[in-house]
Amino acid sequence: MENERSCKLSEAPQKENRQIYLGNFKESDIDALAEIINDFYISHNDGHPSRSYIVERAKDIINNVNEISKNNSKIEFGIYKKDNNVLVGIIGLRDIKKNETGEIGYSLSKKYVGNNYATDAVGAMLYYAFESLKLQKVFAYVLDSNIASQNILIKNGFKEEQNNRRELKWYKKHLKVFIEKMYIISKNNYYKTRESSLENIKR
Repeated sequence: MENERSCKLSEAPQKENRQIYLGNFKESDIDALAEIINDFYISHNDGHPSRSYIVERAKDIINNVNEISKNNSKIEFGIYKKDNNVLVGIIGLRDIKKNETGEIGYSLSKKYVGNNYATDAVGAMLYYAFESLKLQKVFAYVLDSNIASQNILIKNGFKEEQNNRRELKWYKKHLKVFIEKMYIISKNNYYKTRESSLENIKR
C-alpha cells in the first residue's frame, strides 16, 4: 500500500528549481506536524487548543493515516523539502469516488509560505490524482478572502465555479459566517495545463 501511494514530485513534470516532494508521514514528524496544525488553528479560529491537544492530534494523523487510506476515500501526504527532508506542510484528497472526483486540501507551515511549496505540492497531488487514481475531476473549496490559496489553484489550472459557493458558520465567542469559493479542474484541462507548462520549460 505504501509503495502504491508514494508520489514524489520528481515523478511529475516540473521545473528544475522545485524543491519539495510528497511522502508518507514518519514518527519523527510529530513536532513539525504539530506546528503546522497549530498554525492552521490560529489562522482559522479565535484562539487555539492547548499544546498537548495539538501534539496528540499530530500523533493521531501519523498513526491513523495508513488505516484511513485503506479504502481510498481519503489520502494524506506530507510536503517535504528535498534538501533536508523537513516536513513543511500537509496535502490530501478526501471524498474520493473511484474513477470520478476528489476534494483537495492543503496546509503549509507559516514560516515556509512564499516559496511556491504549496503550488508545487498541488501540482504533484494532481499528477497523483489523475495518473494513479484515474480521477476525472478534482475540486477545492477556498475561503473567499484567501486570495493566496486561490492563486495557488489558478496556477495549477483550476477554474472557479461561479454558482458553487457555500456558506460556513463557525461558533466561538460569537457567530462567524464565511463564504467559500469552489474551484475545479478536469482531467482534460489538467493535461492541457501540463502540456503548456512543458512547452514553457523547453523555451
